[in-house]
Amino acid sequence: MWSCLGKCFQRLNQRHYALICKVSCVQQLCSSSSEFTDSCYNGLYPGHIPTTPIQKALLAVGSGVAALQDPYRHDMVAVLGETTGHLALINLRDRMRNDPEGYTILIERPRIRLSTLDLSKMASLPDGSFGREYLRFLEDNHVTPDTRADVKFVDDEELAYVMQRYREVHDLLHTLLGMPTNMLGEVAVKWFEAAQTGLPMCALGAVLGPLRLNTSWPGVDGGGFPKLFNHKTFTVTVHVSGPLGSAEWAAGPLRPQRLL
Repeated sequence: MWSCLGKCFQRLNQRHYALICKVSCVQQLCSSSSEFTDSCYNGLYPGHIPTTPIQKALLAVGSGVAALQDPYRHDMVAVLGETTGHLALINLRDRMRNDPEGYTILIERPRIRLSTLDLSKMASLPDGSFGREYLRFLEDNHVTPDTRADVKFVDDEELAYVMQRYREVHDLLHTLLGMPTNMLGEVAVKWFEAAQTGLPMCALGAVLGPLRLNTSWPGVDGGGFPKLFNHKTFTVTVHVSGPLGSAEWAAGPLRPQRLL
């Protein structure tokens, strides 16, 4: 009897020891995983998702196809911009560093959010002023700067801010160019952004966006291209006339020729 009890206790001790070993191994793995995760996020920013070049390429292809099928998938447009814009973001960052105002923006990191805008003061500004027209654009199109997605796939904290800044000034360009938020307006703005930023996503949107235009829309020719777009010579001329004044801007696919 005592020998049987002894064997039972021996088996229980062996199982207990094995369980302790397994728990210890799991704790070590978790600790290693935590250290690895911390090292990946060290020096970057909240929400950052590290990706390899292959993963970025797959994300770029997938998001590009999805954005072409549905241009209003802003999440896919955002992913495409982040995964293809590394070199353009470096160029933008360097240009900002060499400009006094751009350098100040990089240092102070201002954000364009509802919490940072004085809407009542903007509403009191005279018609035709930039602040008043920007507020009117937000109200007429039922949009806010808070709807801009946060950057996730840019593997540099400063470049991530440059991309975020680009997104937050997008509606400012709509206001300056007098363009609505429909597909035709977005294509025109993308041409301007492509020339100003060099982001591949903007160039792709400018070139491929007309394929999604409805030929029954005013300002669109029979081939599905906006009338401001000469697809035979690959030049674009934008005529802007509105409460902020008028301007003419002509460009090739990426290079502006003049801004009057």
